[in-house]
Amino acid sequence: MATATHSEKTDEQKAICEMVRQFADEQILPNAEHYDAVDEFPEPIVEQMKELGLFGVTIPRSTGAWGWT
Repeated sequence: MATATHSEKTDEQKAICEMVRQFADEQILPNAEHYDAVDEFPEPIVEQMKELGLFGVTIPRSTGAWGWT
């Protein structure tokens, strides 16, 4: 995998961003108002997010993004 600077993404990062953007456009945005209106947890959407591995996404401590060094 190629090393990227902070201003550019690797092909893998671009693919992940596109997948998440598409998922949000197709699953989250069309359903958000419904789940807000009925005050219900979006379990089906969360299950799909789990299947896509979105809850396993991490940010390395070395980035300092969370104040870690």
